[in-house]
Amino acid sequence: MKHILPTLIFALCTALCGHARDAKAFFADEGASAAFSEIGATERLDMLDYFAAGQEHPVANIYSGRSRLLRADSAAVSVEVAHGVVVDMYVLPAGRDTVLMVVETVELPQKDSNIAFYGADWRPLKKSPLPKHVLSDWLSLAGSKERDEVERRLPFILAQAVYNPDTQVLRLSNTMDEYFVDDEDKAFVAQNLRKSLAYTWKNGKFVLEK
Repeated sequence: MKHILPTLIFALCTALCGHARDAKAFFADEGASAAFSEIGATERLDMLDYFAAGQEHPVANIYSGRSRLLRADSAAVSVEVAHGVVVDMYVLPAGRDTVLMVVETVELPQKDSNIAFYGADWRPLKKSPLPKHVLSDWLSLAGSKERDEVERRLPFILAQAVYNPDTQVLRLSNTMDEYFVDDEDKAFVAQNLRKSLAYTWKNGKFVLEK
């Protein structure tokens, strides 16, 4: 019974505010299971209640572990859904529409992020507003001259994604130097790859800053 009132409040906000819902309301929505499958709807409401009260109170997840709410405000919600796994959800302005960006970052132990996009109904967007980054985006001036060698030695690129709602910049920082143990490999990464890629949210899509 204790969740009936919060649920009604979120439902009323949804009905009255439409696309003006904030990140906390989207997190409380039933559809948020699409991004936070490890945590049930009731547990998500518990997390918001405790967070609003200034208490850090981990809740049980489906893996019999504990999940912690790290941030909850109008622009974003961040949750450590399991040990070494953090899911960040951001509300992106897109005119009359709303885009939800979900960033899941896993420690391998080097961090690597996966990014997904949803509409206000929590349905995956048919077309991603983030262009698919390719090797040429990552190459430094030196790396562009050694592309064949870069492709041979770096068959994949691990990167951590961090979004700043204030500047509306999404930054992907390569973590390949943490993947290698050998100093020669680390030096190769530093010389041939850009440290990060920056994308700015403009007119409903992310634009790569050159």
